[in-house]
Amino acid sequence: MASKIEYSQNPPVISVRGSEGLFLLSPNQNNYSQLAKFNNFQDDSKNCRISTFDQTGKYFAYCNSIQVKVIDLENNCSVLSSIDRPRTSYIRFSPLGNYIVLWETFHISKDAQKESSNLNIYESKSGKLIKSVVHKKQLERFVEWSSDESVFALLSNNGELVFCEPSNPDVVINRIRMENLSNYSFNPVSKCIAVYASGKKSEPSFVRLFKYPDLSNALSNKSFFNSDRVEFKWNKSGTNLLLLCSTETSANSYYGDSTLHQININGESQAVQLSKKGPIYALDWNPARDEFVVVYGTMPAKATLFNGKSEAIYDFGTGPRNECFYNHQGNLLCLAGFGNLRGRIELWNVSSSNKVPQEISAFQADDTTYFEWSPDGEHLMTATTAPRLRVSNGFKVWNYSGENLYNYSMSGNNELWQVQWQQGLYQAKPVFKKTAPTAVVKEETKAYVPPHLRGANRQSQVVTKLHQDDEKPDKALKIKPTEKAPGEDIEKQIKNLKKKLSQIQDLKKKQASGVKLESNQLDKIKHENDVVAELKKLGGV
Repeated sequence: MASKIEYSQNPPVISVRGSEGLFLLSPNQNNYSQLAKFNNFQDDSKNCRISTFDQTGKYFAYCNSIQVKVIDLENNCSVLSSIDRPRTSYIRFSPLGNYIVLWETFHISKDAQKESSNLNIYESKSGKLIKSVVHKKQLERFVEWSSDESVFALLSNNGELVFCEPSNPDVVINRIRMENLSNYSFNPVSKCIAVYASGKKSEPSFVRLFKYPDLSNALSNKSFFNSDRVEFKWNKSGTNLLLLCSTETSANSYYGDSTLHQININGESQAVQLSKKGPIYALDWNPARDEFVVVYGTMPAKATLFNGKSEAIYDFGTGPRNECFYNHQGNLLCLAGFGNLRGRIELWNVSSSNKVPQEISAFQADDTTYFEWSPDGEHLMTATTAPRLRVSNGFKVWNYSGENLYNYSMSGNNELWQVQWQQGLYQAKPVFKKTAPTAVVKEETKAYVPPHLRGANRQSQVVTKLHQDDEKPDKALKIKPTEKAPGEDIEKQIKNLKKKLSQIQDLKKKQASGVKLESNQLDKIKHENDVVAELKKLGGV
């Protein structure tokens, strides 16, 4: 019997960290136009290094350059534990909040004249140290956990991926050894592991997909050239994975090239076909359905919605965009242009009740350097933070209709370093298209007109809109079930399996003649019997 989902009842609070110190703000009865100090919590330290909430919304942790403190948000912000790690610059909780991972820049202790362990795992409530290692390279995620916290994965300095249990963290219960292994991702839901090994010289880079605890047989394998790094993007169930491959530089661009690939646990892999040339700025999976959106191409950038098979199902047109964010419930999508763009935000209703995505609001948030959806799915936050921008620092809270509910500005020359929403699980609510106050929506900026072209008779010689090249959304490109002839899928599978079998035979001939095969080619040969069995099952032999 499935357990009953417990939704959060209280509105999420906001943490604010800057040169004025650290404090928490909460709305008055879910009214975000009135924010007040949460339980009078405040740390006046002027050098608070980092802060974060856990995924359940129960705990909050921060480092004030003296100690790392873990706060119980459900018990009047009482201090659960204090950990003497003043140099901490990375904090992350485990999925259930029972453990906390701390990392600090590697240094050699002057007193002991030896390497000091800079990656540490503690129990959140007691502050008890359970594992301590040296990890010189900073990563996005040092330790990744299963959803029940029964096992965690850690990439060691020598490129070996090890798995341990919190109850006995010094014993390695499983491992993946692979030459040039430089990145990985452990999905907490499916317990699937994706590992990336960079290629050398003429050898390709590759990603392999495993299912824990069976780490000897890869579920899927994808190799590619021209890749210096890979970003992993899982769907919610952990069965489908997007690989954003990019290079540092290329012949086409000083900023490098990027390509997008998809692999899944069924052994299928393919390149995601994009209809406009240029960089890939952002992508995001819908947390409610097996769909993802990609923002790509030369400016004005294009945004396209794909299904789980990487088939384009809706075109949002082009515009000044370089970011995309789904809310936690998956019924609203934000397309935005931040950084060197002017901060235009488009919000789209993509709920399952809508046959076609519908734009519900568009507004502008100037100088935005940070964006985050509230976990309630109805509010969003934009911020101008240092060091990206050191003037006009502050944050704003909006609703999805584009109405600015709250505006917080830093006083004087004070800087804002970080703002965050408290996490939690909130029930999805129906999306309504409301009209925001007219003051929020800005008029279209006119293009500059040279003096010699000014005048009533010469205005027509210039284009007055800045976004005259923007393409409108293609409503014709919406999801339609593809009609296939009976047996077409089976014929296609047989054809692909025969092709694989032919490739395996060619590889075996090369191996017999003394040619040294690559590791991914040897894997293909190992799965020959599986291919033959599947072919017989489909009646292809």
